[in-house]
Amino acid sequence: MATEPKQLKNCNGVYEFYGNPSPASNRGSGLRILFYIGKRKDILQCLKNSRVEKVAPLHEQLNSGRYSKMDEQLLRDTAIQLDIKDPYLTNGGI
Repeated sequence: MATEPKQLKNCNGVYEFYGNPSPASNRGSGLRILFYIGKRKDILQCLKNSRVEKVAPLHEQLNSGRYSKMDEQLLRDTAIQLDIKDPYLTNGGI
């Protein structure tokens, strides 16, 4: 099951949480994606020296087809729960 979002230390307004376990695949089963969500400028500032993938508006990420339906729902619910206006998303991989 997904984890509750928690704010990153020293990163105001940026939250991290894990997605749902992936089904069995060539990468193995039970692996989960680490997501970061927040306002664009906050994510870029917070993760500027990391190897995160593209930071994009949540709606673009949801329309990309990259994530499972369960993770798409989790992303929507998390943005609503955190009450982030114009949320952006990136991920730290599996």
